[in-house]
Order: sequence, then structure tokens, then C-alpha cells
Amino acid sequence: VVARKVKESDVITSFYLKPADGSNVPTYIPGQYISVRVSIPGDPYTLIRQYSLSQASRPDEFRISVKREADNDPNGVVSIHLHEKVNEGDRLEVSAPAGVFVLDASKTSPVAFLSGGVGITPMMSMFETVATSTPERPTAFLHGARNRSQHAFDEDVLSLVEKMENASYKNVYSDEENGFITRDMLEQYVDPQGEAYVCGPVPFMVAMIRELRNIGMDDSRIHYEF
Repeated sequence: VVARKVKESDVITSFYLKPADGSNVPTYIPGQYISVRVSIPGDPYTLIRQYSLSQASRPDEFRISVKREADNDPNGVVSIHLHEKVNEGDRLEVSAPAGVFVLDASKTSPVAFLSGGVGITPMMSMFETVATSTPERPTAFLHGARNRSQHAFDEDVLSLVEKMENASYKNVYSDEENGFITRDMLEQYVDPQGEAYVCGPVPFMVAMIRELRNIGMDDSRIHYEF
């Protein structure tokens, strides 16, 4: 059941999902996703999409944060349906959590989260987990969005950073001059001997992986999912 529906930016809306029978949800590893199956009036087939769980694991709810893909036809039909037709109190059919792009929460070495656009969603789960379970872990969070109005979770990240002992946060907007994460920026914020998690549009990820290698980070420390 959709317990809450919260607009995070001009293009991203979060859905807080609780089991209809009042039970708990399965635990999950930060970075995992659930599949959502919907029936859209007029479409003879059910449609399934995967959405990252966008908060640290909680016993009683899932949260997904969905970008409205209005520019992609027909790929945007499910996101548009969720944004426009699914409201608090409605029911959604979802799967158990799955996925192998996950945080290794056992490590205490420096960690960097690099996200572009809606790629921030699995990072929120990972970052919140680090902030609450190992707040002393050296952590960097670098995020790129098109502009401020499309930047989700800015205040959430800032509030978590304030509770951590050694965390840094930087965001850039591609609509502005010099609005991209650069090699110089990575050298300033990212420890090559630590771990890096990368998620976002393919060109963003390709660039980030290349530049992480250029600053001396070994491939075994770079984690990503296309």
C-alpha cells in the first residue's frame, strides 16, 4: 500500500510502501532494487519496472523514488502512471529486493558515492546506511543534476553529513558553467585507496569510471551498475 507519496524534485517522486497485511518487509542490502508490476488501463499486458530502494533498510516499509520519464516513449509509461495515477492508499504489486550493486557495509575505509540524475536513488540507501551505522567512516558524496529544481534529496544529504565525523558533499548542475564532476574534483574529494560507487546515465558513468582510474583507483575498488 502506498503510505506516502512525496515530491522530491521537479522530476522525482518518492513512494513509501507498506505491506497491506501490516507485516514487515524483507531486509535488504543498500543498493538493491524491487520490481514493480502495474496494469495500465487500455494496455493488455502488465508492465514491470525495477526501482532502487532509496533509503536504508527499515523493518516496516520500502521507499522507491521514481523519475518521471516523460521524454521516452514508450519507456515512460510506467513512471508517468505512477506519478499521475497512483496515490496514497493505492496498492502496488512489488517483488522482494534483489540486485548485486550493493554497499559493503563491513568496510571502514574511505568511500565515495558518485551519482548523476536519478542515479542518486541507490546512493541514498548506501549513504544513509554509512551515516547511521559507521558515521566515523571517511565519506564523500558527489552528485550531478541538470539544475537545482531537478536535484532530489539535497536537504536529506546535508542533514546526514552534519551527523557524520568526516563527510564531504558537493553537487554540480550541468545547466550552469563548469557544472560537471571533473578529475580535479575527484582528486580533491576521493581517496584512491578507498571504495567508489557510481550510478547514473551511461555517459556519466563512463566518464566517472575513466577519471577514477586516472586518479589511481584500482578497478577492484570501483563499483557500478549499468
